[in-house]
Amino acid sequence: MKAANEKTSELQSKVFLRFCGRFAFNVAFTYWTACTKATGTYGGAKQTRYTTSEHSMIHRSKFVLAVAAILACGTAQADIYSSDFESDNGGFAGTNDWEWGSPSGFAGRFSSTEPGSGHSGTRVWGTILGGNFSPSTVSSLSQTFDFTGASAITMTFWEWVDSGPNAFDRAKVFVNGNEEYWSDGDSGDAWRQVTLDLSAYDGLAVVTVDFNFSSSTVVERTGWYLDDVAIFSAIPEPSSMIVLVGLGAVASFVRRRRK
Repeated sequence: MKAANEKTSELQSKVFLRFCGRFAFNVAFTYWTACTKATGTYGGAKQTRYTTSEHSMIHRSKFVLAVAAILACGTAQADIYSSDFESDNGGFAGTNDWEWGSPSGFAGRFSSTEPGSGHSGTRVWGTILGGNFSPSTVSSLSQTFDFTGASAITMTFWEWVDSGPNAFDRAKVFVNGNEEYWSDGDSGDAWRQVTLDLSAYDGLAVVTVDFNFSSSTVVERTGWYLDDVAIFSAIPEPSSMIVLVGLGAVASFVRRRRK
Protein backbone atom coordinates (compact mmCIF):
# COMPACT_ATOMS: atom_id res chain seq x y z
CA MET A 1 0.00 0.00 0.00
CA LYS A 2 1.33 3.39 -0.96
CA ALA A 3 2.24 6.05 1.58
CA ALA A 4 1.12 9.68 1.32
CA ASN A 5 4.53 10.90 0.13
CA GLU A 6 4.55 8.29 -2.64
CA LYS A 7 1.12 9.50 -3.82
CA THR A 8 2.37 13.09 -3.84
CA SER A 9 5.39 12.04 -5.89
CA GLU A 10 3.15 10.27 -8.38
CA LEU A 11 0.93 13.33 -8.81
CA GLN A 12 4.01 15.46 -9.48
CA SER A 13 5.13 12.87 -12.01
CA LYS A 14 1.77 13.05 -13.79
CA VAL A 15 1.96 16.84 -14.08
CA PHE A 16 5.51 16.59 -15.42
CA LEU A 17 4.59 14.00 -18.02
CA ARG A 18 1.57 15.94 -19.23
CA PHE A 19 3.90 18.86 -19.87
CA CYS A 20 6.44 16.51 -21.46
CA GLY A 21 3.82 15.06 -23.80
CA ARG A 22 2.55 18.46 -24.93
CA PHE A 23 6.07 19.76 -25.40
CA ALA A 24 7.12 16.69 -27.40
CA PHE A 25 4.15 17.19 -29.72
CA ASN A 26 5.04 20.83 -30.32
CA VAL A 27 8.67 19.93 -30.97
CA ALA A 28 7.62 17.14 -33.35
CA PHE A 29 5.42 19.53 -35.31
CA THR A 30 8.23 22.11 -35.49
CA TYR A 31 10.77 19.57 -36.71
CA TRP A 32 8.35 18.07 -39.24
CA THR A 33 7.80 21.50 -40.74
CA ALA A 34 11.57 22.13 -40.79
CA CYS A 35 12.38 18.81 -42.43
CA THR A 36 9.88 19.09 -45.26
CA LYS A 37 10.09 22.74 -46.23
CA ALA A 38 12.68 25.48 -46.51
CA THR A 39 12.14 29.14 -47.24
CA GLY A 40 14.67 31.02 -49.34
CA THR A 41 15.23 33.30 -52.32
CA TYR A 42 15.00 31.49 -55.63
CA GLY A 43 15.32 33.50 -58.91
CA GLY A 44 15.02 36.76 -57.01
CA ALA A 45 11.76 35.81 -55.29
CA LYS A 46 11.19 34.49 -51.77
CA GLN A 47 9.70 31.03 -52.02
CA THR A 48 9.06 27.96 -49.84
CA ARG A 49 10.23 24.68 -51.33
CA TYR A 50 10.57 21.08 -50.16
CA THR A 51 14.11 20.05 -49.33
CA THR A 52 16.13 16.81 -49.22
CA SER A 53 19.31 18.26 -47.79
CA GLU A 54 21.45 16.84 -45.02
CA HIS A 55 20.08 19.58 -42.78
CA SER A 56 16.58 18.25 -43.50
CA MET A 57 17.60 14.71 -42.59
CA ILE A 58 18.87 15.91 -39.20
CA HIS A 59 15.47 17.41 -38.51
CA ARG A 60 13.84 14.15 -39.55
CA SER A 61 15.84 12.35 -36.87
CA LYS A 62 14.77 14.90 -34.27
CA PHE A 63 11.16 14.41 -35.38
CA VAL A 64 11.43 10.65 -34.84
CA LEU A 65 12.83 11.18 -31.32
CA ALA A 66 10.03 13.56 -30.44
CA VAL A 67 7.39 11.10 -31.69
CA ALA A 68 9.05 8.36 -29.63
CA ALA A 69 8.67 10.55 -26.54
CA ILE A 70 4.95 11.02 -27.28
CA LEU A 71 4.42 7.29 -27.68
CA ALA A 72 6.32 6.55 -24.47
CA CYS A 73 4.18 9.04 -22.56
CA GLY A 74 1.01 7.51 -23.96
CA THR A 75 1.63 3.82 -23.36
CA ALA A 76 3.19 3.55 -19.88
CA GLN A 77 1.29 3.23 -16.62
CA ALA A 78 1.47 4.54 -13.07
CA ASP A 79 0.48 2.51 -10.03
CA ILE A 80 -2.17 3.96 -7.76
CA TYR A 81 -2.32 0.83 -5.63
CA SER A 82 -0.92 -2.70 -5.69
CA SER A 83 -0.67 -5.52 -3.18
CA ASP A 84 0.09 -9.23 -3.28
CA PHE A 85 -1.07 -9.57 0.37
CA GLU A 86 2.16 -11.27 1.40
CA SER A 87 3.59 -8.85 3.97
CA ASP A 88 0.23 -7.45 5.12
CA ASN A 89 -3.47 -7.41 4.27
CA GLY A 90 -3.03 -4.62 1.70
CA GLY A 91 -5.05 -2.11 3.71
CA PHE A 92 -8.39 -3.82 3.07
CA ALA A 93 -10.95 -4.26 5.85
CA GLY A 94 -13.05 -7.42 5.81
CA THR A 95 -16.33 -8.22 7.54
CA ASN A 96 -17.97 -11.55 8.44
CA ASP A 97 -16.48 -14.35 6.26
CA TRP A 98 -13.52 -12.46 4.78
CA GLU A 99 -10.18 -13.65 6.18
CA TRP A 100 -6.59 -12.81 5.30
CA GLY A 101 -4.06 -15.62 5.40
CA SER A 102 -2.86 -18.79 3.67
CA PRO A 103 -5.34 -21.16 2.05
CA SER A 104 -4.80 -24.90 2.50
CA GLY A 105 -6.55 -26.47 -0.48
CA PHE A 106 -9.59 -27.36 1.63
CA ALA A 107 -12.11 -29.63 -0.11
CA GLY A 108 -15.57 -28.24 0.52
CA ARG A 109 -19.10 -29.34 -0.14
CA PHE A 110 -20.35 -30.25 -3.61
CA SER A 111 -16.79 -30.87 -4.90
CA SER A 112 -15.81 -27.25 -4.30
CA THR A 113 -12.17 -26.51 -3.51
CA GLU A 114 -10.14 -23.60 -2.22
CA PRO A 115 -6.69 -22.85 -3.68
CA GLY A 116 -3.62 -24.47 -2.16
CA SER A 117 -1.73 -21.17 -2.34
CA GLY A 118 -2.06 -17.63 -3.64
CA HIS A 119 -1.76 -16.67 -7.27
CA SER A 120 1.63 -15.30 -6.26
CA GLY A 121 3.07 -16.26 -2.91
CA THR A 122 1.05 -17.93 -0.20
CA ARG A 123 -1.36 -15.37 1.24
CA VAL A 124 -4.75 -14.23 -0.02
CA TRP A 125 -8.07 -12.82 1.08
CA GLY A 126 -10.79 -15.49 1.16
CA THR A 127 -14.28 -16.22 2.45
CA ILE A 128 -13.33 -18.47 5.40
CA LEU A 129 -9.96 -20.09 4.87
CA GLY A 130 -10.10 -23.84 5.36
CA GLY A 131 -13.89 -24.00 5.40
CA ASN A 132 -17.17 -23.35 3.58
CA PHE A 133 -18.68 -19.88 3.59
CA SER A 134 -21.48 -19.11 6.03
CA PRO A 135 -25.16 -19.25 5.03
CA SER A 136 -27.28 -16.11 4.79
CA THR A 137 -24.33 -13.79 5.18
CA VAL A 138 -23.15 -10.62 3.43
CA SER A 139 -19.36 -10.20 3.65
CA SER A 140 -17.64 -7.00 2.56
CA LEU A 141 -13.95 -6.49 1.76
CA SER A 142 -13.37 -2.80 1.11
CA GLN A 143 -10.90 0.05 0.91
CA THR A 144 -11.17 3.72 -0.04
CA PHE A 145 -8.76 5.27 -2.56
CA ASP A 146 -7.88 8.77 -3.78
CA PHE A 147 -7.99 9.08 -7.60
CA THR A 148 -7.28 12.82 -7.65
CA GLY A 149 -5.35 13.77 -10.80
CA ALA A 150 -5.56 10.26 -12.27
CA SER A 151 -7.20 9.30 -15.56
CA ALA A 152 -8.04 6.19 -17.59
CA ILE A 153 -8.06 4.14 -14.39
CA THR A 154 -8.08 0.34 -14.53
CA MET A 155 -8.26 -2.25 -11.75
CA THR A 156 -7.05 -5.82 -12.07
CA PHE A 157 -7.20 -8.70 -9.61
CA TRP A 158 -6.86 -12.47 -9.59
CA GLU A 159 -9.77 -14.56 -8.33
CA TRP A 160 -10.41 -18.19 -7.45
CA VAL A 161 -14.13 -18.64 -7.06
CA ASP A 162 -16.27 -21.69 -6.35
CA SER A 163 -19.64 -20.49 -5.14
CA GLY A 164 -21.65 -22.37 -7.75
CA PRO A 165 -23.08 -21.10 -11.07
CA ASN A 166 -26.26 -19.77 -9.52
CA ALA A 167 -27.94 -16.50 -8.66
CA PHE A 168 -28.13 -17.24 -4.93
CA ASP A 169 -24.49 -16.92 -3.82
CA ARG A 170 -23.12 -13.75 -5.40
CA ALA A 171 -19.54 -12.51 -5.75
CA LYS A 172 -19.62 -8.88 -6.88
CA VAL A 173 -17.43 -5.78 -7.03
CA PHE A 174 -19.04 -2.46 -6.14
CA VAL A 175 -17.33 0.90 -6.65
CA ASN A 176 -18.93 3.79 -4.78
CA GLY A 177 -22.05 1.64 -4.53
CA ASN A 178 -22.21 0.86 -8.25
CA GLU A 179 -22.02 -2.76 -9.40
CA GLU A 180 -18.99 -3.12 -11.69
CA TYR A 181 -18.58 -6.91 -11.72
CA TRP A 182 -20.60 -10.05 -11.04
CA SER A 183 -18.60 -13.28 -11.06
CA ASP A 184 -20.04 -16.38 -12.72
CA GLY A 185 -19.21 -18.35 -9.57
CA ASP A 186 -16.83 -20.88 -11.12
CA SER A 187 -13.21 -20.23 -12.14
CA GLY A 188 -12.60 -23.91 -12.88
CA ASP A 189 -10.41 -24.67 -9.85
CA ALA A 190 -7.82 -22.17 -11.07
CA TRP A 191 -6.75 -18.57 -10.67
CA ARG A 192 -7.97 -16.17 -13.35
CA GLN A 193 -7.44 -12.46 -13.87
CA VAL A 194 -10.26 -9.94 -13.95
CA THR A 195 -9.83 -6.46 -15.49
CA LEU A 196 -12.27 -3.63 -14.74
CA ASP A 197 -12.49 -0.23 -16.41
CA LEU A 198 -12.83 2.36 -13.63
CA SER A 199 -12.48 5.43 -15.84
CA ALA A 200 -15.94 6.56 -14.69
CA TYR A 201 -14.24 7.45 -11.39
CA ASP A 202 -11.29 9.39 -12.86
CA GLY A 203 -10.22 12.32 -10.70
CA LEU A 204 -12.45 11.54 -7.71
CA ALA A 205 -10.95 12.08 -4.27
CA VAL A 206 -13.03 9.37 -2.57
CA VAL A 207 -13.49 6.02 -4.32
CA THR A 208 -14.51 2.95 -2.31
CA VAL A 209 -13.92 -0.49 -3.82
CA ASP A 210 -15.98 -3.28 -2.22
CA PHE A 211 -15.51 -6.99 -2.94
CA ASN A 212 -18.93 -8.10 -1.79
CA PHE A 213 -19.93 -11.73 -1.23
CA SER A 214 -23.51 -12.62 -0.28
CA SER A 215 -24.75 -16.14 0.40
CA SER A 216 -28.15 -17.80 0.60
CA THR A 217 -29.51 -20.52 2.91
CA VAL A 218 -29.36 -23.22 0.22
CA VAL A 219 -25.78 -24.41 -0.46
CA GLU A 220 -22.47 -23.50 1.17
CA ARG A 221 -19.26 -24.04 -0.81
CA THR A 222 -15.68 -22.81 -0.44
CA GLY A 223 -16.40 -19.37 -1.89
CA TRP A 224 -14.26 -16.48 -3.20
CA TYR A 225 -10.50 -15.85 -2.96
CA LEU A 226 -8.55 -12.78 -4.10
CA ASP A 227 -4.89 -12.03 -4.79
CA ASP A 228 -2.66 -9.49 -6.57
CA VAL A 229 -5.01 -6.50 -6.65
CA ALA A 230 -3.72 -3.53 -8.66
CA ILE A 231 -5.14 -0.14 -9.63
CA PHE A 232 -3.33 2.02 -12.16
CA SER A 233 -3.77 4.97 -14.52
CA ALA A 234 -2.52 5.51 -18.06
CA ILE A 235 -0.29 8.44 -17.02
CA PRO A 236 3.20 7.09 -16.40
CA GLU A 237 5.91 7.99 -13.96
CA PRO A 238 8.88 9.63 -15.75
CA SER A 239 11.54 7.21 -16.95
CA SER A 240 15.14 8.13 -17.66
CA MET A 241 14.56 7.63 -21.39
CA ILE A 242 11.70 10.12 -21.53
CA VAL A 243 13.67 12.66 -19.53
CA LEU A 244 16.71 12.32 -21.79
CA VAL A 245 14.65 12.63 -24.95
CA GLY A 246 12.85 15.66 -23.53
CA LEU A 247 16.08 17.39 -22.54
CA GLY A 248 17.63 16.59 -25.90
CA ALA A 249 14.65 18.09 -27.69
CA VAL A 250 14.85 21.25 -25.56
CA ALA A 251 18.56 21.67 -26.26
CA SER A 252 18.10 21.11 -29.99
CA PHE A 253 15.22 23.54 -30.14
CA VAL A 254 17.19 26.23 -28.29
CA ARG A 255 20.19 25.82 -30.61
CA ARG A 256 17.96 26.08 -33.64
CA ARG A 257 16.29 29.23 -32.35
CA ARG A 258 19.70 30.89 -31.86
CA LYS A 259 20.75 30.35 -35.47
